Amino acid sequence: MKHTLLAFSFVVSLAPAWGQRWEMGIGAGGGMYTSLGATSAKGQTADAGLGRGNAVTMSLGQDVSRHFTGEIRYVWQNNPLRLKSGNQTVSFDSQSVAVSYNVLYNFGQPEDTFRPYVSLGSGMKYFNGKGAEVAAQPLSQFAYLTRTGEWKPMVAAGLGFRYRMSRNVSLRLEAQDQMSPVPLKLIAPAPGSTLNGWLHDFLVLGGISLLF
Repeated sequence: MKHTLLAFSFVVSLAPAWGQRWEMGIGAGGGMYTSLGATSAKGQTADAGLGRGNAVTMSLGQDVSRHFTGEIRYVWQNNPLRLKSGNQTVSFDSQSVAVSYNVLYNFGQPEDTFRPYVSLGSGMKYFNGKGAEVAAQPLSQFAYLTRTGEWKPMVAAGLGFRYRMSRNVSLRLEAQDQMSPVPLKLIAPAPGSTLNGWLHDFLVLGGISLLF
């Protein structure tokens, strides 16, 4: 987090020299993942994935035309790993960091007070298990929740709007879907069990943006 802030500050300090219009934002919100079906060697089923959690985000964008913006986005989350079958649920602390480059199509004009947009991008997400591993984990016939880290590719799509409060300050609200393959090192399938597919991380983020 500290190094990211320093990098953003450095780029913003160079923006006037490049003669470009930049937007730097910071915000917070929450995320909720879809779950995937896990099947044990005996044909039993369970839901596997990540639970709800909090999120912090930073972004740095540059207008490349009156309607298009290129933006680098950083999102940190603390969603726990989860296994659920019947009335039994197992949770395991975890965090993730997502870095992506997104292209925004902005409706209306740059001087408009209310300006909606849609976005599409791609990047990488790092999942990091933070819980305490145990020898006899419940629901281990499906998968093991592990204390490890794993990078996964990510595709992000979203929509949102900016509400301009002054010439250089805007409020911003966005809903985004971050799609990535399930991290099989963190949710490791048990021998004979199956677990695959893509996770959808539905995020709602609000914050403030500064224009330079």
